Amino acid sequence: MIRKTIKTNIVIAGAGLVGLCFALSIKNRGWSIQILETHLPEIMTQSHTDSRPISLSFGSVRILKALGVWTELENVACPILSVHVSEQGRFGSTHFSATQQNVPALGYVVPFAKLQSALYHHAAAQSDITITSIHSIEKIKGDLHGALIETNSTEIHADLFVAADGTHSSCRDLLGISFTEKDHGDVARIYQLHLSEDHTHTAYERFTQYGVLAILPLHEKNKAQLVWTITPRIAKKIINWNEKEILEFLRNTFEGRLSIIAVKKIAQ
Repeated sequence: MIRKTIKTNIVIAGAGLVGLCFALSIKNRGWSIQILETHLPEIMTQSHTDSRPISLSFGSVRILKALGVWTELENVACPILSVHVSEQGRFGSTHFSATQQNVPALGYVVPFAKLQSALYHHAAAQSDITITSIHSIEKIKGDLHGALIETNSTEIHADLFVAADGTHSSCRDLLGISFTEKDHGDVARIYQLHLSEDHTHTAYERFTQYGVLAILPLHEKNKAQLVWTITPRIAKKIINWNEKEILEFLRNTFEGRLSIIAVKKIAQ
């Protein structure tokens, strides 16, 4: 098969959050930047189908501001103004706030798809960044002079190659980079909570005999997201719990700190 040959300064594999942020951080420096992505149609349309929230630290938001992206997210971002950490059955707890830390917010919760879309469109608008849809990367070869990347249709010569293609990185495999993976079998269940009162922009982490429960406030002030991390043993014990039983468990667990009136499972 005859491949098209391209020369560029920097190739980034992956148009996810990391790849796009890196590309934007090095723009306008006289380098040509090529981003390769195997799921480009999904990324372009994701904002219409994916409403998962993601929690961003104060430092991450500072990076997005420096990249010129945050202004597109401010209107959909929910600030985290305080965090409450406790263990069920214990007297002690930890509580800290943005006011104590002298910052506008400890972090922010934004829809993942909105963040992905903002980064993608900001990168696509740059004259020195090209985003290309590919089927796969088939070969990567590096030496002191740069890197050779072969896709299903193109041979690319670059001064620098950056692999940002996620946890299950095919680039890592092609380069023969060893890694260690530890799977404890824990399961994360994600629920949306409806509250009868304002969440007051407070995030919670609660340790219980039934796992760890983390709650993030959402942009709608009467909604929150629960991430419930459980072991396989606990998963078997609660497998037959219905939404009513889960709601009762959550009410008892948070002991009046949250006015939960409904719960809906959205992912696992």
